[in-house]
Amino acid sequence: MEDVIESESTVTHAALSAQVEDVILNPSKIKLKVESADVETAYAPIVQSGGAYDLRISAQSSDAPMSADLILASVGARYRSYCATLTRSFFVNAPPRVEEAYAALLQAHTRCGDALRGGVPLKDVYETARAFLRERHADLLPHLTKSLGFALGLDFRERALDINAKNAARARDGMVFSLNVGLADVPIPEEQRKGSNYKHNTFSMAIGDVLLVHKDEPAEFLTKGGKEWTDISYTLDDSDKEEEEEEGDSEPEAKSKGKKKASAGQSSAKRTGPGHAEPARAEDERAAEAAREGARERDGAARQGPRRRQRGGGGGGPRRVRGHGPGMYYPKDTMPHQIKVDMDREVVLCPINGQPVPFSIHTIKNVVMPEPDNHSFYLRINFFAPGQALGKEASRRMAKLVERFGRDKQAFVKELTFRSLDQQNLGMAFRQVQELRKRLRLREQKAVEEADLVVQAKLIRMTDMKVPRLADLTLRPNLTGKTTGALEAHTNGLRFISIKGESVEILYANIRLAVFQPCEGNDTKVVLHFYLRHPIMVGKKAHKNVQVYTEAVDSTVNLDNARRSHYDPDEIMEEQQDKKLRKRLNQAFKDFAAKVSKVAARNQQTLEFDIPYKELGFQGTPHKEMVFIQPTTYALLNVTDQPAFVVLTDDIEHVHFERVNPNGRNFDLKIITRANVAADQPPSEPLSINMIEQKFLNQIMGWLVDSSITYTQTDKTWNWKAVLNLVREDERFYLDTGKSTEQEDGTKKPAGWTFLRMQDSDGEEEQEEDEESDFKASSAEEEEEESEESFAEDDESDADEDASDDEEEDEGMDWDEMEAKAAADDKERTKRDAMVEADDDSRRKKQRKR
Repeated sequence: MEDVIESESTVTHAALSAQVEDVILNPSKIKLKVESADVETAYAPIVQSGGAYDLRISAQSSDAPMSADLILASVGARYRSYCATLTRSFFVNAPPRVEEAYAALLQAHTRCGDALRGGVPLKDVYETARAFLRERHADLLPHLTKSLGFALGLDFRERALDINAKNAARARDGMVFSLNVGLADVPIPEEQRKGSNYKHNTFSMAIGDVLLVHKDEPAEFLTKGGKEWTDISYTLDDSDKEEEEEEGDSEPEAKSKGKKKASAGQSSAKRTGPGHAEPARAEDERAAEAAREGARERDGAARQGPRRRQRGGGGGGPRRVRGHGPGMYYPKDTMPHQIKVDMDREVVLCPINGQPVPFSIHTIKNVVMPEPDNHSFYLRINFFAPGQALGKEASRRMAKLVERFGRDKQAFVKELTFRSLDQQNLGMAFRQVQELRKRLRLREQKAVEEADLVVQAKLIRMTDMKVPRLADLTLRPNLTGKTTGALEAHTNGLRFISIKGESVEILYANIRLAVFQPCEGNDTKVVLHFYLRHPIMVGKKAHKNVQVYTEAVDSTVNLDNARRSHYDPDEIMEEQQDKKLRKRLNQAFKDFAAKVSKVAARNQQTLEFDIPYKELGFQGTPHKEMVFIQPTTYALLNVTDQPAFVVLTDDIEHVHFERVNPNGRNFDLKIITRANVAADQPPSEPLSINMIEQKFLNQIMGWLVDSSITYTQTDKTWNWKAVLNLVREDERFYLDTGKSTEQEDGTKKPAGWTFLRMQDSDGEEEQEEDEESDFKASSAEEEEEESEESFAEDDESDADEDASDDEEEDEGMDWDEMEAKAAADDKERTKRDAMVEADDDSRRKKQRKR
């Protein structure tokens, strides 16, 4: 703030708040050796000035520029989850009335700290401040704030321990309090406003510190920021400006410049503390000329804009990237042979032949510092140019410019390399360019996220009936840190209000799916989840999934409880209390959901809450970790873990099971949505749920059948990019089989997604054929063995027959009987020879097949 006051630059309250928040989240910027992961903001820093003051801790920094009068600042931070807050008031050229009021406020603040002791009721601390003002400054008593602070710790604010006139709770030894004493809307006499910076009729001020309570002695101030008048007051001397105006009376040109400077509200500043700022006439002239140049540019753009649109037929070409204006725009400390980075205008001034040449940060691809060589240091700046891949680093405007001027074969600067014997300047330029590139990327990302945002209607507050309200909720995604508050149902939408005063509005018309997930089994949260049609801004990002929840049980595990007996009465009592708490929270959320549905129906809106089927749930990996996914009547989802996974059944085109093997343990699930196959949508991959156990296969298939969703399965994976391209390009994809759907090679095309299954069946047939051939081969070998055995048996039978014939001959046979027997033997031998030849032929054929 001192730099802004001394340089007389224009900076908004919100910009200052963002700078302070950035320092809190990155302590290394102020050389504080603290892990950034241990630090976060307790609330957004608050900066107020110009007569518009709000002393509540939920106040917000406005977009109005900071004015040099009374500046009120509040900062809150968390270190390893423990909270702290600090509030200070700063004064510039303060009138006597303001100084007197601050002296009284400081004394009241000190007396309250002395009164805050262990065992003292909090209302007595509040009465201490009232008694002091009643005795010494009765005119300020009506302006004392209704609350002088609260207890804090892991929670930022303990409402049961507010310091007010009615709270009989007692402070205890070891407690930590935020003592914030303030005076609101104190009037300023009109005669003191004349000729001062205070143009408003009233002012407000506050002092806030963190105190540690002791039993028998005054509370200890843990925050060490100075709050004496000499620490927080400033005086601006306008004598130089008056001298310039007197000189201007004798010189008409200087007089006109003086009037312009006066109208712009500029003056040279001399602070009465350390760090004096000398007047700079050249800087004032430079600022005035910059204002005139900016006005000319705006006027020219306003005149030429419609003409350009008429010639271009709707928007024209990409706008040029302007690095800098005339030379007087350059920073005053620009040197002819040094690299200068203008952080405000986002321009890098590179010395070329002793002259600073501006390059916009949009044109810079990256910056590199090679290894030093012979005590020389180098800095290489690479620029975007045609003939090389621009990548995601190029802004959209720069990509269009490279494409446009690259076609015209314009000359581009590809890189610049600078050498210096001093590393300090090159190192600083390297870091500053990196910071500007980071800012540009963040802006581009924000623009992309906000491109899909749809302007929503204004929330209509309910006034004709009691507003349904559910308190003690946590919002996900977070606004600033862990966001707790309450959810209210109004005429056309829901409104979440945090304890810091931040709000998120969700219209009924924008809710596509509302889910109520009770706390059952191993669940630790009761959740109300809203899947939106169009994303909304929550914090600094756009989101389509917004939820509120309450933790029914502590998600941490107490290892001591694992050694308890099953008959431990304390453990049994804890379980009963947990069950009662779960039941109470489930009923409260269920009642609120029913009230919201009634409010929506009363205002011609439709909103029903879907409940997951826990018994049909299964474990899977839709993102990076294993989660419990549950089907509902209208969706398949997981809202317990982040990021949430929600896919509606109306959006599902087809489901395919991959890696389904009877001997396997897991399989994958591919969900093909209608957006994947729509011709008017950009190409995208199907949704995946991986590593699902085999035992859930039939269960999921049953749910798909009940939901009228088609599915197929294979034992392999697919190249889904090629598959989806085929589906998009094939106009006959959903046609039934027949002559009209025969492909070019004459084969019939399967209808729709059946081709996934048909491909798998072809593979199965080939596998069956291989198995059958193996079986036939083995059976042939068995047949050979059997034939050999049969031949041996035949030989034995022949031998037996011969023996019997001999015996018969010995007995005596006539010629007729012998001829008949010989004919029969010949016939039997011929038949046996034919069988042997047939066996040999079959054996040779089988060997060929092998």
